[in-house]
Amino acid sequence: MKYAVIGLGAFGSSAARQLFRKGAEVIAVDVKWTALIPSRTRSRSSCGFDATHENALRSHGIGDVDVLIAAISDNFEAQVLVVVHAKQQGIKKIIARATTPDHIRILKAVGADEVFNPEETAARWMVQRLLITKRVSYPVLSSYIEQVYFA
Repeated sequence: MKYAVIGLGAFGSSAARQLFRKGAEVIAVDVKWTALIPSRTRSRSSCGFDATHENALRSHGIGDVDVLIAAISDNFEAQVLVVVHAKQQGIKKIIARATTPDHIRILKAVGADEVFNPEETAARWMVQRLLITKRVSYPVLSSYIEQVYFA
Protein backbone atom coordinates (compact mmCIF):
# COMPACT_ATOMS: atom_id res chain seq x y z
CA MET A 1 0.00 0.00 0.00
CA LYS A 2 1.12 3.54 -0.74
CA TYR A 3 0.42 6.37 1.68
CA ALA A 4 0.73 10.14 1.45
CA VAL A 5 0.86 12.26 4.58
CA ILE A 6 0.17 15.92 3.90
CA GLY A 7 1.23 18.21 6.75
CA LEU A 8 4.23 17.25 8.84
CA GLY A 9 3.50 18.81 12.19
CA ALA A 10 3.64 16.66 15.32
CA PHE A 11 0.77 14.40 14.25
CA GLY A 12 1.64 14.11 10.54
CA SER A 13 5.32 13.42 11.22
CA SER A 14 4.43 10.76 13.75
CA ALA A 15 1.96 9.10 11.36
CA ALA A 16 4.48 9.09 8.50
CA ARG A 17 7.25 7.74 10.73
CA GLN A 18 5.06 4.93 12.13
CA LEU A 19 3.81 3.91 8.69
CA PHE A 20 7.38 3.82 7.39
CA ARG A 21 8.54 1.74 10.38
CA LYS A 22 5.78 -0.78 9.61
CA GLY A 23 7.13 -1.15 6.08
CA ALA A 24 4.68 1.06 4.18
CA GLU A 25 5.64 3.18 1.20
CA VAL A 26 5.18 6.77 2.38
CA ILE A 27 5.30 10.12 0.63
CA ALA A 28 5.63 12.90 3.23
CA VAL A 29 4.60 16.40 2.14
CA ASP A 30 4.72 19.81 3.75
CA VAL A 31 4.72 23.33 2.39
CA LYS A 32 7.53 24.26 4.81
CA TRP A 33 10.93 22.87 3.87
CA THR A 34 12.03 22.92 7.51
CA ALA A 35 9.35 20.33 8.35
CA LEU A 36 10.95 17.92 5.87
CA ILE A 37 14.41 17.74 7.43
CA PRO A 38 13.51 15.25 10.22
CA SER A 39 11.39 13.11 7.88
CA ARG A 40 13.85 12.71 4.99
CA THR A 41 15.29 9.45 6.19
CA ARG A 42 11.96 8.10 7.37
CA SER A 43 9.92 8.06 4.19
CA ARG A 44 10.37 6.99 0.59
CA SER A 45 9.97 10.55 -0.50
CA SER A 46 9.76 13.89 1.25
CA CYS A 47 8.40 16.72 -0.85
CA GLY A 48 8.18 20.42 -0.16
CA PHE A 49 5.31 21.93 -2.09
CA ASP A 50 1.93 23.55 -1.61
CA ALA A 51 -0.51 20.63 -1.59
CA THR A 52 -3.49 22.94 -2.09
CA HIS A 53 -2.64 23.04 -5.81
CA GLU A 54 -4.17 20.11 -7.66
CA ASN A 55 -1.46 20.07 -10.33
CA ALA A 56 1.27 19.91 -7.68
CA LEU A 57 -0.38 16.86 -6.12
CA ARG A 58 -0.67 15.19 -9.50
CA SER A 59 2.91 15.97 -10.56
CA HIS A 60 4.32 14.44 -7.36
CA GLY A 61 2.35 11.20 -7.80
CA ILE A 62 -0.01 11.78 -4.90
CA GLY A 63 -2.96 10.66 -7.03
CA ASP A 64 -1.43 7.17 -7.18
CA VAL A 65 -1.50 6.51 -3.42
CA ASP A 66 -4.01 4.18 -1.78
CA VAL A 67 -4.48 6.31 1.34
CA LEU A 68 -4.01 10.03 1.87
CA ILE A 69 -3.75 11.40 5.39
CA ALA A 70 -4.57 15.10 5.42
CA ALA A 71 -2.85 16.19 8.63
CA ILE A 72 -2.69 19.96 8.19
CA SER A 73 -3.46 21.52 11.54
CA ASP A 74 -2.92 25.26 11.21
CA ASN A 75 -4.79 26.07 7.99
CA PHE A 76 -8.31 24.69 7.66
CA GLU A 77 -8.82 26.08 4.15
CA ALA A 78 -5.71 24.19 3.00
CA GLN A 79 -6.99 21.05 4.70
CA VAL A 80 -10.31 21.30 2.82
CA LEU A 81 -8.58 21.92 -0.53
CA VAL A 82 -6.30 18.90 -0.05
CA VAL A 83 -9.30 16.66 0.68
CA VAL A 84 -11.24 18.01 -2.32
CA HIS A 85 -8.29 17.54 -4.70
CA ALA A 86 -7.54 14.06 -3.33
CA LYS A 87 -11.17 13.05 -3.89
CA GLN A 88 -11.12 14.43 -7.44
CA GLN A 89 -7.96 12.43 -8.18
CA GLY A 90 -9.69 9.23 -7.14
CA ILE A 91 -7.67 8.36 -4.04
CA LYS A 92 -9.39 5.34 -2.48
CA LYS A 93 -9.24 6.39 1.17
CA ILE A 94 -8.89 9.90 2.58
CA ILE A 95 -8.36 10.39 6.29
CA ALA A 96 -8.44 13.93 7.64
CA ARG A 97 -7.53 15.60 10.90
CA ALA A 98 -10.03 18.08 12.35
CA THR A 99 -10.09 20.29 15.43
CA THR A 100 -13.79 21.14 15.84
CA PRO A 101 -17.14 19.43 15.26
CA ASP A 102 -17.84 21.90 12.42
CA HIS A 103 -14.53 20.98 10.76
CA ILE A 104 -15.44 17.30 11.03
CA ARG A 105 -18.78 17.89 9.27
CA ILE A 106 -17.20 20.00 6.53
CA LEU A 107 -14.38 17.55 5.83
CA LYS A 108 -16.84 14.67 5.58
CA ALA A 109 -19.05 16.76 3.28
CA VAL A 110 -16.17 17.47 0.86
CA GLY A 111 -15.09 13.85 0.62
CA ALA A 112 -13.04 12.65 3.60
CA ASP A 113 -13.77 8.99 4.36
CA GLU A 114 -12.64 9.29 7.97
CA VAL A 115 -12.24 12.39 10.09
CA PHE A 116 -10.91 12.54 13.61
CA ASN A 117 -9.55 14.87 16.26
CA PRO A 118 -6.23 13.48 17.59
CA GLU A 119 -6.51 15.30 20.92
CA GLU A 120 -10.01 13.96 21.52
CA THR A 121 -8.93 10.44 20.53
CA ALA A 122 -5.93 10.58 22.87
CA ALA A 123 -8.09 11.85 25.74
CA ARG A 124 -10.64 9.07 25.16
CA TRP A 125 -7.83 6.49 25.18
CA MET A 126 -6.37 7.93 28.40
CA VAL A 127 -9.74 7.92 30.18
CA GLN A 128 -10.36 4.32 29.12
CA ARG A 129 -6.97 3.32 30.49
CA LEU A 130 -7.60 5.17 33.76
CA LEU A 131 -11.00 3.57 34.23
CA ILE A 132 -9.73 0.03 33.79
CA THR A 133 -8.77 -0.54 37.40
CA LYS A 134 -7.85 -4.20 37.23
CA ARG A 135 -5.87 -4.23 34.02
CA VAL A 136 -4.06 -7.44 34.96
CA SER A 137 -7.39 -9.22 35.44
CA TYR A 138 -8.45 -8.44 31.90
CA PRO A 139 -5.55 -9.54 29.65
CA VAL A 140 -7.74 -9.88 26.53
CA LEU A 141 -9.17 -6.37 26.95
CA SER A 142 -5.72 -4.96 27.73
CA SER A 143 -4.29 -6.58 24.65
CA TYR A 144 -7.13 -5.21 22.52
CA ILE A 145 -6.64 -1.66 23.85
CA GLU A 146 -2.91 -1.81 23.18
CA GLN A 147 -3.50 -3.09 19.63
CA VAL A 148 -6.04 -0.40 18.85
CA TYR A 149 -4.25 2.55 20.43
CA PHE A 150 -0.57 1.63 20.21
CA ALA A 151 -0.40 -0.14 16.85
